Amino acid sequence: MIIDQITRFPVKGLYGQNLDHATISARGMAGDRRFGIYHPKRVKNRSPAGWSPKVNFLQMVFESFLGAYETNFDASGEVLKLLIEGQEYGPYDLTTAQGRAELCKQIRLFNDLEDDGPLEVIEGLEQSLTDRKEPCITMGNPASLGDLEKQLDRDLGRSRFRLNAWFNGLEAWAEHELVGKRLKIGSAELKVIEPVDRCRAINLTPGDRNWNKDDINVHMKRIYGHNCLGLLCVPLTQGSFRIGDAVKLA
Repeated sequence: MIIDQITRFPVKGLYGQNLDHATISARGMAGDRRFGIYHPKRVKNRSPAGWSPKVNFLQMVFESFLGAYETNFDASGEVLKLLIEGQEYGPYDLTTAQGRAELCKQIRLFNDLEDDGPLEVIEGLEQSLTDRKEPCITMGNPASLGDLEKQLDRDLGRSRFRLNAWFNGLEAWAEHELVGKRLKIGSAELKVIEPVDRCRAINLTPGDRNWNKDDINVHMKRIYGHNCLGLLCVPLTQGSFRIGDAVKLA
């Protein structure tokens, strides 16, 4: 098994940036889901310094218009530009109060949100803002995606699945046999916890704010008996990996 794509998502709920290497710590992938945008009406159990539930944030599963927000980050993942329907907005420096306020103001100006109230960009200072409280990274098998595309007779692409890494070298769906096992990737070690159970967000095509007419999850359950694509992994050791590194059983 060989890593052939690495992606981090600096802002929870938005598309990410491809990398040639990544660093892993007890927090997960460095820079991944570092920032999130609090929704004014849904915030509960507010925790500015650490993790809080997914429902607190703007997310594609709730706000389909985010599917149209194509992203361009600087090398640090701290400065964001948005490309929406051919027009560029930004840059927004997410490490500054001014940059965060400008991004929130611009999202309001798009007038897609039905709820009133102030948006707020926060940073997960103690932990990445992943969907689960346990820090994690996600990995996918292109052969499984290819099989799904063949079954549906259409190109889906990797971006809609928003995984941190893709690796070649397994037959379609054979990655499910890795659940419960430890993997060595570069100098990092991970444990595979479970397959990624997909949500409605995979029915958004990058660059489009409209839901697909056919629900991919429904088709997956019909064809395979599940709607899982990807593996959820937790870091066991610090380390790093890059494109071309082998994925081995530890």
